[in-house]
Amino acid sequence: MNITIRQLQVFRTAALLGSFTRAAKHLHLTTPAVSKQIRKLESECKLHLFEQSGRCVNLTQQGKRLLEQAAQVDNEMKLLKQMVRDESVGSEVSFSE
Repeated sequence: MNITIRQLQVFRTAALLGSFTRAAKHLHLTTPAVSKQIRKLESECKLHLFEQSGRCVNLTQQGKRLLEQAAQVDNEMKLLKQMVRDESVGSEVSFSE
């Protein structure tokens, strides 16, 4: 399985805004680019994440569960970025052992 952070960000934004079009505007992407990222994520996960309702999208049960996990990944990434910023002030950062 090859899920990217970007796919999770696009998924999370679309889920929270309830629209691929609004997610695209928020992320400075095109609507087809958002759709493509969601399709790739669904393919990688082998899950159906959204149901279309007119112009809006709603999460499936599987989508709701993934959204919870995506939020945790997002929080962990924020913590990691902050740690790197804090560690890199006045010193060189290295992740090798």
